[in-house]
Amino acid sequence: MPRSRHPAAEPRTGRTPAPGRPNARARLGPLLLVGLWLATALYAEVLTYRGTLTLEWGRVEFVENGAPVSEDSWFTRTPPTFADGALPAPLAAQLRDCFEVAAATTQGSRVWRIHPDLSSALRKRALELGCVQPGGVELALTNSPPAPEPPTAGTTMNWPFRLRCEPAVIPPVHSQPPLELVLLVDEIPAGEAWEIPLATAAVVAAADTDSSFTAAELERVQNCPTWARLFVVARTTLREGSFPTVRLAPAPERFARPVAYALHALRAAAETLGPERAFTDDHGTALRRAIAPGGPDAFPGSHRWFPEPDRSRNELGVPEVETDTAPNELVRISYPDTGTQFTVARVLPVDGWVVRLGPFRRVQTATAHVAFVAGKGQTHPVADLPALLADRPEELQRYQSAITALDRRLASAAAAEAPATPEFFWLPTIAHQHAESVREIERLRFVATTTATFRDNRIEYAATFAPAPLSAKLGATYNPEHQLGANTEVSWAGLLSAGDTFTLSATFAHHAADGSLRYSRPLGRSLDRKTTHALELTAEGGQDDRFRLGGLSAEAFRHHVKSAALEHVLTREFPRWTLTLRHAVLVESHRLTAPDSAAPLRESGLLLRQKQEWRWRPAAAPTAPALWDHTVHATIEYGPRSGWDHAFGRCELGAATTVGFGGANRDAMYLRLLASTGFATGTPPAALAFRCGDADRFFGLEPGEFSGRSYVYSRLEYGYSLARPLGRLFKNSAGEPAVPDVLSGLHLVALAEAGRLATARGYHVWRADAESLSSLGVLLEKASPDGTGLRLGYAWSPEGRRDRGRFFTSLRLSF
Repeated sequence: MPRSRHPAAEPRTGRTPAPGRPNARARLGPLLLVGLWLATALYAEVLTYRGTLTLEWGRVEFVENGAPVSEDSWFTRTPPTFADGALPAPLAAQLRDCFEVAAATTQGSRVWRIHPDLSSALRKRALELGCVQPGGVELALTNSPPAPEPPTAGTTMNWPFRLRCEPAVIPPVHSQPPLELVLLVDEIPAGEAWEIPLATAAVVAAADTDSSFTAAELERVQNCPTWARLFVVARTTLREGSFPTVRLAPAPERFARPVAYALHALRAAAETLGPERAFTDDHGTALRRAIAPGGPDAFPGSHRWFPEPDRSRNELGVPEVETDTAPNELVRISYPDTGTQFTVARVLPVDGWVVRLGPFRRVQTATAHVAFVAGKGQTHPVADLPALLADRPEELQRYQSAITALDRRLASAAAAEAPATPEFFWLPTIAHQHAESVREIERLRFVATTTATFRDNRIEYAATFAPAPLSAKLGATYNPEHQLGANTEVSWAGLLSAGDTFTLSATFAHHAADGSLRYSRPLGRSLDRKTTHALELTAEGGQDDRFRLGGLSAEAFRHHVKSAALEHVLTREFPRWTLTLRHAVLVESHRLTAPDSAAPLRESGLLLRQKQEWRWRPAAAPTAPALWDHTVHATIEYGPRSGWDHAFGRCELGAATTVGFGGANRDAMYLRLLASTGFATGTPPAALAFRCGDADRFFGLEPGEFSGRSYVYSRLEYGYSLARPLGRLFKNSAGEPAVPDVLSGLHLVALAEAGRLATARGYHVWRADAESLSSLGVLLEKASPDGTGLRLGYAWSPEGRRDRGRFFTSLRLSF
């Protein structure tokens, strides 16, 4: 048959010109019909392909309407090439794509099924591709092979295959290059690339793993076999200049999660590259940004497939990720065009797009072990124990036996949440398993802290062993009211269960003494570690010989207090907020004895208390000039007439805003504004009046110099860190400016206070008989997280009884 002509002309529509009026235009009708016939003969002639296929009879598996089907049929192991010279190359390429509707498998090998409806299936697919005319002579199989009688597996025959079609105008192949989508999975045999047809049930199952795919989007992706092919291959197989052997993937549903990512990539490619799929650096960059995991322009949740992106690490709660792949290598895009920045090895020796994704890893069972031992003031690696305890072999053996036993429990806790079969990395699943494992590990006794590392394809937990649950501190205290004193604190960790704490503390000074017993036990923690519950049992008692109530007496009382409380503590962390709720039931007893009276005032009863604190830390860029910190707190107390002489209520509400600025870390200076108010209802006990003076409010007043039933208070502070000036006076061993640890965190603070206080029942701070109070002061202040601190300053209040103001100091040291 002579080679067919196929010029780039508009396709014939097959429509007949509408009849016109009997005028000059009407006389042109026959001429137009003749021209149309000549054009049809010249440019849209019917083309015929002839070839011989070797057919085999046997059982084949294929997908029909989304469901797997298995039946006996004729099939060919070598599809027609449509490249005998009778068809133009672009048409031959599209017809080869059409023939993929016959794709099937037999015993894991890819074949093409010759079924009775193949003719209509080919015609439908060719019309979808637009490679044949919608009218006139359409694509058709001119003959069909008969079924053998009787059917016998393995029967072969040579079948003359003929195909007739009227082609449409086919765009040049270079303007619509194909796309090769490669998923990197290291378990694929070396030298092979497994193909996953996009019209299989495995692709539908992959789309089901991601709810963001709609039915329309899935159908659009399943139409991509006309220009895209999906492969799974090991990283080591891809080498420049060599091409692996392509075979059909056995059990492709195993790769559902990697295929789900490939579906997103196909959707992004269809949107980014457009119908022409012409290569440009801009297209390559845009496509990469659309599918690179964790990027600002990537599809939502793109990081969930990979452990490398920072967002995955943060959501998993692991401090580090150690893999052999950098995050920017998870998506590689190329086109075989010299001089371009996009170049990668490929599976097919075909000029077209190549998108490589991965590697995709199967997550193995997590491991856990004791990595550190908590010592006195520092933590030591387990490997260093033999050297640290070289002169104490019996203690070393005891440590090693305890660590070995804990290792076994850690391994069991880590493996308890392991998947039954290895899963490809998928953040929602792995995050849940990780959180469950951490929670189980933290429930074990003698585990102080736990860190996690994602190492290539598994999570590794490193626990710190706390062999001595008993700790003690001894310190000294001083303030002008109570004089010199001493304090001690003893704590037992893990006394009854993992995470619990029993604390005994006591303070003895010249004019005061107090002690407390506290038992804290965690009740639960959410998997995301954002919500914690704890139960606290507390018993406290103390005596203060200089307890002032200025609104009641000018002289100080002797105050005895005893209380027992059951408190539930709830902490919830939000992205920028932290909420702490405390609900407590208390039994309190107060006894006030005046210096000139032998009859003490006794009051005791049941008290219900609810405290809440909201803390908000707005996000700040690294170059932001200031850091902000906001706090809102509220306390509501109710004393029913159960022991008390009268029922009463107390309410306090406060807020504070702090802004730090100056220096590299914005900690050279700070401004702080505090405001609070409170009032009481009913007849509260005298000992529970709102006191003003020193740390209770107004540093220019003696502690408790004024007291009342309602108040409003505000304070403005300016603090300046002394780290820089002190750094010029002290140097470290290298001769560099450095502040000694004992002086670190020292601030010079100036403050101004103002407020009002009312003694009458109700909230009457704005009445004329309410007392106006104010104070000005300057102080040196240092506070540490361990409770040690220093405060030394001077303050003056015009309402205070000290006309020249007062010097105040407080010191708390721990040894």
